[in-house]
Amino acid sequence: AKNTLRYALVNFSVIKLKSQKAIITSLPVKFSATDDKVNVKMSKELSSLMYSGVDLNKEIEFVTELDYEVLDAPFDEGHKVGKIKAYYNGNLLDEADLITEKAIDSHGFLIFMYHMKKLTQNPLFIIPLLLAIGAFVYYKIKTSGGRKKEKRRRRRYY
Repeated sequence: AKNTLRYALVNFSVIKLKSQKAIITSLPVKFSATDDKVNVKMSKELSSLMYSGVDLNKEIEFVTELDYEVLDAPFDEGHKVGKIKAYYNGNLLDEADLITEKAIDSHGFLIFMYHMKKLTQNPLFIIPLLLAIGAFVYYKIKTSGGRKKEKRRRRRYY
């Protein structure tokens, strides 16, 4: 048991796979007046008990799974956006949540304009609008011709 313990202490150690402060990626942000991107980091440090001779750069594989392609403001600091997993020869070593680095507030006018854009692109809005414009133009054409004739008649008798 003593020799086995000595062998384990000499040949194995807890290795830091990736630092908690490391920025994994950045995600675009909609509806924010101040920031167009937010950095994504890990909620904890990735580490594992490993054989001392492992080359971390070649043999450890990191897989990032993001839940969002674009974030909608507002959100708080530490908002969960996905997971990161560390694999060695197909075996899961450690995993951590991916979180936003800072909080971002929304801009009310940008949200309003986004909803107006969606509304105006909706066929249920466009068709009645075009019909109303057509009816207005038709009314103006029909009524304006009569006024011109009336004005001409008035000029003749004065």
